[in-house]
Amino acid sequence: MLYFPNFKEAPHAMFYNLGLKYGSPYTFWYCCEPTIIMNTREHVKLVNNGEGATNWIGRRHSLLLEGIGQSKGLSLTPYGPFYTQQRKLVHQALRKHLSDELMERQCEGVLDALADELAYKRFKPSSFTFNLLLDVMCGLIYFHRTPTLTSEQRNMVYRCFSTVYNPFQLRCWIDYFPILRSLPFSVQQKIGYLSVKEDWDGFEKNAFTICNELIDEHKRNMEENGGFETDFLDGLITAYEKEVKSGNTLFEEKQLKNLIFSMINASFTPHDQMDALFFHLALLPDVQEKCFQEIQMVIGDARPTLDKKSKMSYLEACTYEAMRIHQPPSLIFKTYVNQRDTKIESYNVPAGSIVQLNSMVNHIPDENFPGSDPHIFRPERFLTAEGNFTNCKDEFWPFGMNRRDCVGKDQAKTCIFLLVTGLLQKYRFTLEPKENVPENIESVKELFNLLESGVMIVPIPRVGV
Repeated sequence: MLYFPNFKEAPHAMFYNLGLKYGSPYTFWYCCEPTIIMNTREHVKLVNNGEGATNWIGRRHSLLLEGIGQSKGLSLTPYGPFYTQQRKLVHQALRKHLSDELMERQCEGVLDALADELAYKRFKPSSFTFNLLLDVMCGLIYFHRTPTLTSEQRNMVYRCFSTVYNPFQLRCWIDYFPILRSLPFSVQQKIGYLSVKEDWDGFEKNAFTICNELIDEHKRNMEENGGFETDFLDGLITAYEKEVKSGNTLFEEKQLKNLIFSMINASFTPHDQMDALFFHLALLPDVQEKCFQEIQMVIGDARPTLDKKSKMSYLEACTYEAMRIHQPPSLIFKTYVNQRDTKIESYNVPAGSIVQLNSMVNHIPDENFPGSDPHIFRPERFLTAEGNFTNCKDEFWPFGMNRRDCVGKDQAKTCIFLLVTGLLQKYRFTLEPKENVPENIESVKELFNLLESGVMIVPIPRVGV
């Protein structure tokens, strides 16, 4: 059957609806490339757990991504001993250099720096939340002694990551139809391939220029300070140099650069969830006011701190509900390649097959989360009858699961809590133009479409705060 996707429909919803018709698993042909779609909770777990976790470990070949990343960095490395070793080094550096106190100070500093710029300005939610997270992440990891990214660099990073993580942008068609790269110049220009290529060429040049400058500066500072580590990047460089000295030939300069840039990449994935949260809070003023009243009761006008997080059940429930409804495409559609012949129920899957996990199926069905309206924003799903927060660990995968989950998930959740709390303390958020704003969002499709529309978010200062 030839199927033409509806590009206005949320991608995971499209695959879910196809699963209702054809069952799970089923094969979906991306042009010339067959992909097995895992469309039930049981099948998604089958790939991620037990034997599946050591089988479905390869990465799908991508001309554009491999051209930039050379299959290096945590995001692009196939699962195996090298990936595990890298992840361990990054995790150790995060635990050593990203304390709760440092996170609190950095988030407060970013919000203070933006105080004069936010009031009554109109923002596209995606760029608003991405810039916040990017400034925090860069300040935490790289820029203790260096200025933050320039506006031009920030826009370049956002534009290129948007290209990578949109599952239906032109870069996908280039992967599926390599012949596009051989078309006449005038045709390449007309279909937009050249602009995508220029974005990536500039992205690679600028990204690694930034990384080279950071590495050189941090090495000089450590030499001057007798090898003393002051931030995450110092810790990562030290760990990398130890591996090289021990004779580990897999570690090279490009690998270190890609690891560094993987952490900037970490700013991109949670911004989708913050988009959804601010959209819903602006759309539902009663919910937003309830969050504000909880903040006032627990924190008042003081600086948000993590020791108060456990006392703010409703705000935490709102954050998790936003993560349940809206995951970034890179986490919704995890794509792997199996290393050996596999059998899934009655289906024989030869080695080298591509499988794509529609992980949103676990967040949508009614049996996993209470309520007969799984597409409606309802924070009470994460609250007990007594009003206490419950995170439904077994049913909830906002940052992936098991061996391929996000290495910085704890830092991401901490950052989101501190930023959202600090913003709601001082601002009330609305959406404009009001004539384009629905009374409620009754499906994930509507949310995706609204996020891509011209609706803007407007922070209004709270009087007397």
